[in-house]
Amino acid sequence: MEAMNTDTSDAKQSVPTWRLVAAGVTLAVGAWCTWASLRIAPGDPDFLPMATLLALTWLTGAIVVGGRPRLVEAGSRWRLAIGIGVALCVASLVGGALVRFVPYVGEIVLEVLAHSASGPLALIAVVTAAAGLAEELFFRGALYSLTKVHPIVVTTCIYALVTAASGNIMLVGAAVLVGGVTAVQRSLTGGIAVSVGTHVLWAMTMLFALPHLLG
Repeated sequence: MEAMNTDTSDAKQSVPTWRLVAAGVTLAVGAWCTWASLRIAPGDPDFLPMATLLALTWLTGAIVVGGRPRLVEAGSRWRLAIGIGVALCVASLVGGALVRFVPYVGEIVLEVLAHSASGPLALIAVVTAAAGLAEELFFRGALYSLTKVHPIVVTTCIYALVTAASGNIMLVGAAVLVGGVTAVQRSLTGGIAVSVGTHVLWAMTMLFALPHLLG
């Protein structure tokens, strides 16, 4: 699997310093936006603009840092990658159904989901999907292309560390899970199309299905 971790074109050349600096600045700004967004009270109309700013941060970082990842590489194991993504969503739903029996954990999850009341659900869904797309373009696209050693582990850890700025342990756990799965999918397919699809599908599942499971 690790043999597919790096695009051939990237492996043949060293990473320019400016790309590393751009990635570092993007991570710093993204961590701050993550911290600020979760400090906004649920239902506050300021949440959506901040969430949009966060998505734009990852998108801008992906464009500046570059890397030009493919969508899906010819001959890749994309069927297996899709299966892993579906399994992630199913496992998350099962986990969500069990979480309601653990009061403290359920409260932490509900704290995050409460932001779905910060505006029209359709608009929140669009921003959520855009955020998932932007995160994949940066973390499993640009940042992955910069990482020459164990990119699955490194990009997943960085993703989790940035998410830790939220101060919500459940979000950090979700970042490890989703980041790990989408990084593996990037490795299996040589591109980011399946990773993007998985992240957006997972986000929509959490937005629309998880609240009902938690009651």
